[in-house]
Amino acid sequence: MDARFLVDGRGSLAPTEGSSPLTGRSGYFRLQNTAPDWVVMLRSPAQGGLQPSRPRVVLAGDCGAFALQDLIAFLGQARWTGVLRVTSTSGERSLLLKDGDVRSAASDSSGDRIGEVMVRLGYVQRAALEKVLAEAPPSRIGKALVERGLLKSHDLYKCLNEQIAEIFHGIMLSKEGAFVLIDQDIDEKALTHNLSLSMNGLLLDSIRKIDELAQFRKRI
Repeated sequence: MDARFLVDGRGSLAPTEGSSPLTGRSGYFRLQNTAPDWVVMLRSPAQGGLQPSRPRVVLAGDCGAFALQDLIAFLGQARWTGVLRVTSTSGERSLLLKDGDVRSAASDSSGDRIGEVMVRLGYVQRAALEKVLAEAPPSRIGKALVERGLLKSHDLYKCLNEQIAEIFHGIMLSKEGAFVLIDQDIDEKALTHNLSLSMNGLLLDSIRKIDELAQFRKRI
């Protein structure tokens, strides 16, 4: 699903490790004209067929040429299940969707980490956060803070909701890069927290923030 390739200065394509996942896909392909962050090749002539195994990419696009808010609104209305992943110059962010609602979110941006959200909201002091991080893995920081009495469980819930909202807003602000829609089952038991946020609610809130920022910039 996440096989990596190297395109060298001569345009040669090679897997970075192990055997190539392109084995069995021999044939003639046409390279499509796309933005620099993604590569699309179409078999010519097409041979048809379906990809039965999951996860599988069912849609990919250019963030600079396709309005992500339209895609997000459609996914909510269609009650879609899977993952929306957006890669831009500000990092990679993803939303895990179940029946059109956001169940979880992830980001490789340091500002989107749950600990940073807690500090920004004033629920945890940075010194306390750093001390707990030295003793517990980042993936368990919320639970560790609650166990030490430094954070109340209902405040952790608020922080997790805010983290998802911020990651969602970061996706909405992506004006370049690429997005992929991944069709996959969602394992409810694997989810760290039982969250379910309305896609439409997150979308409306993000649009409001964008409008408010535009008005603020006008004034200054």
